[in-house]
Amino acid sequence: MFLQSRRALSRIAHVSDRVLMRALLIAGTVLIGFGVLSLAYYASPIRITLLDAMGQKLHLTVPFLGGAAILIGGAILFAIRSKPVADEK
Repeated sequence: MFLQSRRALSRIAHVSDRVLMRALLIAGTVLIGFGVLSLAYYASPIRITLLDAMGQKLHLTVPFLGGAAILIGGAILFAIRSKPVADEK
């Protein structure tokens, strides 16, 4: 199903499969990178200590968005991975 939608997208956008795969690879990698950075920022011990000392609440929006970015980026990379071709005998 993904292969059919990828072909339809490449026909609509007038791009080759190679260019589309490269763009999806970059998008998946960037999403995973943003997700990891947002989770690392949120879990910083210095930030947590400062917020605790000031009496402010921790908002859970950033880690949820970071986790969603990691999942979506992983799904994109999983969907575009190369499948080995079976040897014909």
